[in-house]
Amino acid sequence: MRWDDVDETKEWWTIPGAQAKNGVPHRVPLTTAALALIAEARADGSGPSGWVFAGPRGGTLKDKARKVVSSLRHAGLLTGDYTRHDFRRTAATSMEGMGITTSTIAKLMNHVEAGPRATHVYARHPYDTEKRQALEAWGRHLDALIRGITSARIVPFRQ
Repeated sequence: MRWDDVDETKEWWTIPGAQAKNGVPHRVPLTTAALALIAEARADGSGPSGWVFAGPRGGTLKDKARKVVSSLRHAGLLTGDYTRHDFRRTAATSMEGMGITTSTIAKLMNHVEAGPRATHVYARHPYDTEKRQALEAWGRHLDALIRGITSARIVPFRQ
């Protein structure tokens, strides 16, 4: 996430097509929790390289995701081979279980849906409201999980 791509006032993160895997620009609604993290990053002065969540020695969120998986594995909370894409799969699967439609999940994941080409020419709904509702629901779900985990078991991470 680059500072240039974040609009905190309108609460959107727009990923340029050049940065998206499918080459299509992608608008991601920023939830209350996401905006709080972004505000914290701004206050900490992070991202001198242009990245919102750059580490103190540079690096990107992709680098941090690898470290999170490693830390969770060392803490005994993960076994097996996990990648950052497993977090996307978990989010998509959980949202589907929460009743969020697969079409909304596809829009959140910036997937290009298959189907009749003519439909894509005429059906141009951006799913902005649905994406925001889905991410807010996902945030509430994560918050409940985190509260349940921390009350049941606190695992300290070594610095």
